[in-house]
Amino acid sequence: MDFTLTATKECYQDYSSTISISPGQTITHDVYMNPILNSLWGKIIDKVTGNPIAGATVSLNGFSTTTNSSGDFIFTDFFIETSGKTLTLNITLQNYEDISIQETLNCGDQTDVGILEMQPILSVLEGVVIDANTSQPISGVNLTLDGYTTISDNDGRFRFENIRAF
Repeated sequence: MDFTLTATKECYQDYSSTISISPGQTITHDVYMNPILNSLWGKIIDKVTGNPIAGATVSLNGFSTTTNSSGDFIFTDFFIETSGKTLTLNITLQNYEDISIQETLNCGDQTDVGILEMQPILSVLEGVVIDANTSQPISGVNLTLDGYTTISDNDGRFRFENIRAF
């Protein structure tokens, strides 16, 4: 006699097979279920310049990849056990602040996280302009640091901010 064996589980494709069983017969029939796979992708750019960032490490629940020259990354064909699972996406690169975001995914989601902006870690140079003979501060001095400009204040102090030192 023919029987239909079905198997269902969240995040797996349904299984169905027809099995013929005769009276008194013992049958072994293994069930192979195909997982429903997810993909997740996005783009990383510099928050200040808007340029794509190549070489950033992007990690997603134990898996990692690096961004290409266009700042793009992709995770393909990964499995989550249940719908509504929250995964953490971490992006790191030297001289930039780390990014950590959470994405809640359902089985089979194809997710574009969009454009993510990395904030560069910027530097500061500050000091005082001092008369070498009198040791008194000098105000109103024009200072230039490779394209950055500032003027010393009444106390001779100067400050260059947001220096991109990489």
